[in-house]
Amino acid sequence: MSTPRKDALTAQELALKNATIEAVRAAGGQDFVAGEVNRTQSRISDYCSRSLRQFVPIDLAVVIDSLGTGKPGHPHIARAMVRALGATVSAPAPDSDNLHLHEWLADLSGESADVIRALVDGAVPPGRATPSIRTMSPNSQANVLREIDQLVDLLCALRARVETQGNTS
Repeated sequence: MSTPRKDALTAQELALKNATIEAVRAAGGQDFVAGEVNRTQSRISDYCSRSLRQFVPIDLAVVIDSLGTGKPGHPHIARAMVRALGATVSAPAPDSDNLHLHEWLADLSGESADVIRALVDGAVPPGRATPSIRTMSPNSQANVLREIDQLVDLLCALRARVETQGNTS
């Protein structure tokens, strides 16, 4: 008997699912992660499914996040959990020491454009002329939240960079 896949998830739950998907991708994919955490690929797929209320256990989340060390957005699942608590993780990106102002501006512009694109794509459903966040599908909402989280992460990294490297006199 297969697992029913029709649970309606909240925005916060979708954010956790998106983080799990990103963490699994950063770690090397479902098959690789399954072997590393001693679970089946189908179980890892369930943890990533946006239509199933089954979440990765915290002990496995730590391992999965660690497998993606150094990848953009790391630690994915931990960041989503911290956001769910109303806080942020503000560590500079590993390569931020070498970024010049024009590179920061380009990255900020790109991330902002990604948020806008996700909003437009998700807020204008087929057959409807008026954009509305209220009518977004859960997957569109999850995509917008993921893009916003990436922009927030970049802003936190920039803030940390300015605080630690800026002229304090």
